[in-house]
Amino acid sequence: MSIVIPSALDWLCRSESRQAWLHGLPALVEECSQPWLLHVGHPYDDSYESVLSAIRADATAVVLKVQFPHGESTHEAAALVCC
Repeated sequence: MSIVIPSALDWLCRSESRQAWLHGLPALVEECSQPWLLHVGHPYDDSYESVLSAIRADATAVVLKVQFPHGESTHEAAALVCC
């Protein structure tokens, strides 16, 4: 899988640990998309996290967000759960 890493994620290049996470992002996107059978599209350029358009196997349009782990993101997954 080839993903485009938007320039908005340049802030991750400020430290070695963030660079390592960014380097592993394509594999992480692949790992996250496989269980849902997602066809991942282009990133949203204005996001400071990795937010990508995607299509599920049943043709439902969805968004895949893969976020650099940090203190402010601890509860974000729970907050994004929708009814």
